Amino acid sequence: MTKNVVLLTAVLLTALVQSVQAQPFKVGDYVDSQFGGKWIPCTVSRPLQGNGYGVSCGANDYRVAASPQNIRARAATAEDKRVEAE
Repeated sequence: MTKNVVLLTAVLLTALVQSVQAQPFKVGDYVDSQFGGKWIPCTVSRPLQGNGYGVSCGANDYRVAASPQNIRARAATAEDKRVEAE
């Protein structure tokens, strides 16, 4: 019984860590991407391929590793909404 509890706990913790590490984003989602130690606002332009996303940050496109240290969700700003409305 104790082995089963330990095994189940290990499996659940592994799943939790993986879900926290790999937050799924879709094309068009607003994200912040880290470049040179600074977070900049971007939009996901290409879906997850391998271990990274394609992001568009203004006039520049980049590939960003899919880890919380490199990409995070953000809410749309008033400027984002204005551009979308055009």
